[in-house]
Amino acid sequence: LNKKSKIDIAYSLQYNRRKEFDIRRGPRNEIPAMDMILNTHDIRVNYQNALDNGLFKTGINLQYQENEPNPETGVRRFIPDYQKVQLGYYLILNKNLSDYFILSSGLRIDYTDYNVQKFYRKSRFEQLGYDQKYPDIVAEDLGTQVLTKSNWDYLNQAYNLGLTFEPSNTLAADLQISALQRAPNAAELFSDGLHHTAARIELGQLGFKSEKALKFDLGLSYNNAHFSLRLNSYYNTIKDFIYLYPSDTEYTLRGAFPVWAYEQADSRFLGFSSEIIKPLGLNWTFLSKFSSIKATNLELDEPQINIPSAEINNNLRFAIGEKNNLQFNIEQQIVFEQKNTPPNLFVEIRPNEVVELKLNDAPPSFVNYNTSIDYSLYLKQNRSVKLKLSVLNVLNETYRNYLNQLRYFADEPGRNVQFSLIYKY
Repeated sequence: LNKKSKIDIAYSLQYNRRKEFDIRRGPRNEIPAMDMILNTHDIRVNYQNALDNGLFKTGINLQYQENEPNPETGVRRFIPDYQKVQLGYYLILNKNLSDYFILSSGLRIDYTDYNVQKFYRKSRFEQLGYDQKYPDIVAEDLGTQVLTKSNWDYLNQAYNLGLTFEPSNTLAADLQISALQRAPNAAELFSDGLHHTAARIELGQLGFKSEKALKFDLGLSYNNAHFSLRLNSYYNTIKDFIYLYPSDTEYTLRGAFPVWAYEQADSRFLGFSSEIIKPLGLNWTFLSKFSSIKATNLELDEPQINIPSAEINNNLRFAIGEKNNLQFNIEQQIVFEQKNTPPNLFVEIRPNEVVELKLNDAPPSFVNYNTSIDYSLYLKQNRSVKLKLSVLNVLNETYRNYLNQLRYFADEPGRNVQFSLIYKY
């Protein structure tokens, strides 16, 4: 390789073990109701070459993932045993067309394969119609349960084309057009049972198609020594968008729980965001961000569920040192109430008695304040040590966040003091 090109090879291993406990009788009280081990191996090879009037990048990645639920819990596995293999290839080409225009393009191809072994309650298997749709996946009929063994694979593609216009050193505008596909994940396909943390039953759905999105992204930026502004808007249509939706209630020995099922529907997303950076002098800087999204379920002609509400983040920062080693931040977070929510679920709790489950109602808007101070020490060979002290929810306000699924049961945490030590090498 020469000075204009380089190649990177990286391998990573991530080990996760998740345990969720429930109140159980006798010796089982010490045994988690959910105990899963997820191992992920990832290999990436990237090549980059600086062209005379642009940049070329390409690479491949291979991922192997294995999920191993512990069968000794005595509880049906929420996510089954599965092995996932994903192979991907990408290519990026950026080219300077002139002094004012830059063309960017890219493509990505991903192949995803799931090999799954899963137990279903026979009643659930038949209720979902799997006995008719997928009779070949039944490996063994155990009376009240069926053992299934199945394989699911997806071939997805993504393309991007962008044009950037830079008439001066301070002003730039860009347009990006993207066509994307995404394969459903393991939870969307195979989840089945009680999610103890969220206190709800979640149901995946076999046979989901890949999401197909077409996105238009328009941006405008202005930068000088005294002021920086970035505006961005996008229009995104997604065919077969996958989302989690309250659909029913179910009565178990543990009590009554809402049932949330994964669904697919064509959806439309409109978004806008802005960012302002204003140096104030004497080492002070003001930053402000705004974001807003409106999403519509086109098939049901109603707002899409679990979409972030409009939000403003203001930050006042003080930094000193040659590399801004010492920083002090005061942050204000303003989250507006989400007005665009779908209708609530009505269920029959007993004959001729129907009640409304207000699962889709959004909590009120709130204002939250956070502060932090951190010091970074830069060492040789690109190593560094960072010490950080943070205070979250400084005023100890009581509020709930629409995107937090625990909002049905508890407020957000009160005043929280955190200390962190980060070493990079």
